[in-house]
Amino acid sequence: MLLAVFYAAFAGGLRVGLVSAVLSFVYHVYFFSAPGHLLQYTPENLKRVIVLAVASPAFALLAGILKCRADCAHEIERSNEVLKAQSEEQNKSEEEIKTINEDLLAINRIITAVTRLSDTKEILETVLDEALSLTGLEGGTICMATPQNTLQLAAHRATSEATILDLTTNEIKVGDCLCGECARDHKTLILQNREAVLKFATREATGGEDIRFHAAFPLIIGGKCLGVLCVFTRTDKKPEERRLKLLETVTAQIALAVQNAGFFEETLRNAAVLEDRVKERTAELERKIAEIERLNRLFVGRELRMKELKERIKELEGPPIPLHES
Repeated sequence: MLLAVFYAAFAGGLRVGLVSAVLSFVYHVYFFSAPGHLLQYTPENLKRVIVLAVASPAFALLAGILKCRADCAHEIERSNEVLKAQSEEQNKSEEEIKTINEDLLAINRIITAVTRLSDTKEILETVLDEALSLTGLEGGTICMATPQNTLQLAAHRATSEATILDLTTNEIKVGDCLCGECARDHKTLILQNREAVLKFATREATGGEDIRFHAAFPLIIGGKCLGVLCVFTRTDKKPEERRLKLLETVTAQIALAVQNAGFFEETLRNAAVLEDRVKERTAELERKIAEIERLNRLFVGRELRMKELKERIKELEGPPIPLHES
């Protein structure tokens, strides 16, 4: 019965345990009474009743305390788990916020760089540096499209001498090799391993490099490809996909900046040509004015000499001789 009291108190709590102890005591008071004489006991049964009267509530109290402590421990453990989960969620949120802030800063650096510059070469050099910083890769190139439907190397980082020589001395057509494929299809081309790179590397210099990851992004504006931005690595390091997505996102802004810089440079060239033409026309006009002034001086001098000559002739002729009648 004491075990029953203990179990009831441990399972149901202190209050249930005390009720169970009272019921157990009442039962033993009746059970140990002399037959036909309620509440009359032999000395041995009286001792048993007294022991049960003390032990039953004691067991109930002990089990209740243990139950309470177990419940508290469980609640503390559950609270700790909740706090741990909240802490992990908060850390995850903070990490996500930190990542988003870093991404926004990276985008802002690229946009700021391309909008504050007006020189195409400087824009491309800055964009390539920021692209490598964003992806964490060590090498890259930017090739610009020409009216002849070819590509010209405009900027490069960690590129082999053989590749630079190939891209600068040979005609690279749109559709040829890694960058040309991207420029032709107007689509981002991401090659995750060496085998994929070799599949598209149609030029000997590019195929000879140990490139294990390559990503090419077309610079598109108004349906026209102005060039291709490429990043690559010769290591097994792969950039995060979200970083590549961010770089792909800002290519339109890069293309717009490059186009605006081209317009600005063309305006400067046209202004210089116009200025040279104005100078030529001004010089030609000055020559004509000088010639007219010279001719005018000659004409005026000729008139003066003719006047002087007439006066000299009159002097030589003298006064008229009078005629006398005979």
